[in-house]
Amino acid sequence: MQFDHKGRSSLGRVLSIHEGLLNKLGALSRQMLLPPRMLLFMEEERLHPQQSLFVLRAPALAVLFLAFAVFFSGCAAGKSTAKNSDLKEPPSRMDPVLAQDIKGVTKSVQGVDDATAIVIGNDIAVGAKVSGFDRLRMKSIRGAIDKKIRESYKNYRVHVTTDKKLFKQIKQIEDQEKSPGDAPPEIEKNFRKILLDNDAP
Repeated sequence: MQFDHKGRSSLGRVLSIHEGLLNKLGALSRQMLLPPRMLLFMEEERLHPQQSLFVLRAPALAVLFLAFAVFFSGCAAGKSTAKNSDLKEPPSRMDPVLAQDIKGVTKSVQGVDDATAIVIGNDIAVGAKVSGFDRLRMKSIRGAIDKKIRESYKNYRVHVTTDKKLFKQIKQIEDQEKSPGDAPPEIEKNFRKILLDNDAP
């Protein structure tokens, strides 16, 4: 196939127009698909190859530094929490003198044959022994004991039981510790268990 001078000139113009359209479409597609920051980086790369590396790396380094800072601050907070959790609470004080007074208050309630009590910290545990037909109204007896103690000792938590097993456990602690002072760990542990068992539904 042969072309004269005029045909070659026409073909050249067509190819030139086609190339121009491709360049415009390429530029438009880059602007639509690539974010402005990446287009800026590509232009910087073309004009200043060495400087463009810093333009890209500086934000990345900042993000990396921030990530390390957050990680290490989290570790420090975890260590601080662990140290705080290792701190033991001071032992609660036992008050056998007050316990004797509470025993007297409990025995004054009609239907109570015997009583035992211990006071550790702000908690009062009272065991009441009820026998005979009075056992039919143990709930009302416990309520009367609770009311009497709360009227006299408003700043304490009162726990009253008529259960024979818990009565025996309270009595054992009362007999072991008759002097004021810090409650030994084992006694306080048993005391807390008595309170939990008594308060359980």
